[in-house]
Amino acid sequence: MRKIGGCGQFSKTRQYLETMVILLLMAVPFHFIVNCSFSKYMKRADQRPGTLGAHFRHNETDKAADMAETVQIGLALERLGDEDTAEVAWTPPEGAAGFQFTGMQPSNPGGPAPFLYSSVPAHNGTPSEADIQLTYQPPAVGGGYTFIDTVLATTDNERVEGFCLSHRAGAKASPAAALNQFVSAQRAKIQNDVSAWRFKEWLYQSVGVQDLPLSEAETLVEYLLSGSFFVGLRFPVTQEVDVLSYRLPVGMEAEDVPVLAILDHNLPWSGDDLNQAVARLPLEYVPSRNEWLHNHLPVQSATRWAALAPKQAPVTLLEDRFPIEAGRWELFTTGVVNLGHMPNSCENCILEVYMCHEGSGPPPFFESGFKAVAGVFKTYQGDGVTCFGPLPVRLVDSWGGIPSDFDPPILLRGQGLSRVTPPGQVQFHHTLETSGSETISLTVESSRGRQWGFYEGDYEQPDLGRPITGNITVQGFTNVWLVADIPADAPAGSETVLLSASRTAEPSKKVWATDVLWVGDWVAPPGGESRFWIPVASHAPGAQGSAWRTDLGLLNTGTGSVDAIVTLHGAQGPVSLNQTVPAGEQLILSDVVDQMGFTGSGALEVTASGPLVVTSRTYSQVGPTDQCYPDGTLGQSLGATASGAGLAAGQSAVVPQLQENAAFRSNVAVINTGSAEAEVRVHLLDGHGTELTSYDVTLAPGQWEQENGPFADFADQTDMAAGYARIEVLSGSGIVAYGSVVDNITNDPTTMAVVR
Repeated sequence: MRKIGGCGQFSKTRQYLETMVILLLMAVPFHFIVNCSFSKYMKRADQRPGTLGAHFRHNETDKAADMAETVQIGLALERLGDEDTAEVAWTPPEGAAGFQFTGMQPSNPGGPAPFLYSSVPAHNGTPSEADIQLTYQPPAVGGGYTFIDTVLATTDNERVEGFCLSHRAGAKASPAAALNQFVSAQRAKIQNDVSAWRFKEWLYQSVGVQDLPLSEAETLVEYLLSGSFFVGLRFPVTQEVDVLSYRLPVGMEAEDVPVLAILDHNLPWSGDDLNQAVARLPLEYVPSRNEWLHNHLPVQSATRWAALAPKQAPVTLLEDRFPIEAGRWELFTTGVVNLGHMPNSCENCILEVYMCHEGSGPPPFFESGFKAVAGVFKTYQGDGVTCFGPLPVRLVDSWGGIPSDFDPPILLRGQGLSRVTPPGQVQFHHTLETSGSETISLTVESSRGRQWGFYEGDYEQPDLGRPITGNITVQGFTNVWLVADIPADAPAGSETVLLSASRTAEPSKKVWATDVLWVGDWVAPPGGESRFWIPVASHAPGAQGSAWRTDLGLLNTGTGSVDAIVTLHGAQGPVSLNQTVPAGEQLILSDVVDQMGFTGSGALEVTASGPLVVTSRTYSQVGPTDQCYPDGTLGQSLGATASGAGLAAGQSAVVPQLQENAAFRSNVAVINTGSAEAEVRVHLLDGHGTELTSYDVTLAPGQWEQENGPFADFADQTDMAAGYARIEVLSGSGIVAYGSVVDNITNDPTTMAVVR
């Protein structure tokens, strides 16, 4: 067995990854990208009542744009099962500050969040008072922003119940939500007669079937554990109000935690699919992502979000099972969803799922494989995160995905996922199954208005000489192929193809499947304004006679011009420079800090009206009278970081390969790209992993702080040949860090990027 945990170096072999990322994106929980009528949801016969209910209080406050007031929230738990107490983790909104605690005290009052409480009582019936009261200063945002407080309560049997309180900036809490009265418009409570929805998804290999070696399984697991990937589920609530409490719907029970697994079908099957698992990745709630989803994806009334990601803990791979031959392995996901607050437990509801990734393009190193699905459906961006969706999922009463009032049922199976370089032809395969002889009507809709034809054929390929031009008679089973020709001038981007089937006797009752197509090369998704940060830009003297300068590159790969605002966050306040980058062109702003009329160094923020490739080069300018290389430069590249993609409270990273001795000097810098003050602790370690010392840095929004020679200054180390630094974020978010090693003889710098 081999354990994989945290973030590692990824394999460079792309052949497997191209297939595996496609499989991954079709197999994540609720993420049935291929066939929404065959999503394998089933209403369970057994009951899944809640063991706890949560009751919130919220103060009445006019949360204006300047957010001058504080927010006060009270919490008490209600006992619905046999639990007397619970362990509580409370995550307040991103960027909140000035925390004060009344009643029960957390074990970590100084943070970072979540704040942890032990032995919180569960009351019989509706509690009369809050056991925990949290007061904080919310971040300064405009009206309409939704703040999310998330409470995860863990019972003695390790069941996790998730509750949220959403409250909107710029709106006034109703009197019923005042601090002296619990929010009761929709209590986050599930009654004992609730039944749940079990989801199971087996992803049969249909794209590039290949053997699965151990190295590629490790690569996939490492990416899932990297913290970059998460899934958002939009689920309904009974009403839309400015202050709302609700339960998170995904079951987190000790015996039935949702899981994403790699299966080996060479292993015996004994009634439990997970008995064939060679790797299991439990899924958990990610509270900070909930708030991001609420404020960056399209608003939909009477809905809320639950964000899930693989738990960042070691995962065991049964390495003696590898390689697994083609056709004998697949990805599998299972779990339980509880929507008992909705009428009829939300039967026949259609939920929306989004797959999200940090970055404005494909995930690192997935390149061409990701292009097959990137941008399908609508795509949204914000704060350095790209989401793909919505992916519609219907809650139904049978594994076939058919509403229970279909008699006899129609099964529409198949999955469509393709990429084409025009000109070319695209073919999607489906099957129709009936319990008797049925006359079926087929319709197809394309998001691009493209004409698709229906054809008969076998399982392997269509018969283009046998088009289906009207209704089709199905007796038991038949193959159906969707075929379209993609012309040479077809625009790049995504296309969604929706196939519907119905009995001619019941045309209003339809089953449906979704095929997705990516045409041409990667096109950055729309998303309005984007922001990037260059960690530091300089026009300043340095040690050993160095003179530091920064050139900024702005490349517009799009089809329209992009307006950019370049802002230097210096010690005397921000200084800005406006630029317009024409379509297809690149601007190089030489010595950009000097162009702003500034001397010194600071973080550089680039705000753009559209997608830009932002790069920089920071270098030491050799003087005209120097003996070696007069008027030459010795420099390094510092890449741009998308806004919001830095480290957050509770996260850490290392800066490797630092040296401080007669030959080299090192610098370590941290930058706050977030909207609130941040606290960062820098740990300095020697090559044996022994911590020498640490120091704390307080950063205002936009502030850059660099320590030159930290090993010498803080640890009295002047002959350090193999040191490294660990960056720990105590509070705040959007923390970017880097190291720089400079040759003392030539002043030639080398960037040492952080490893998360």
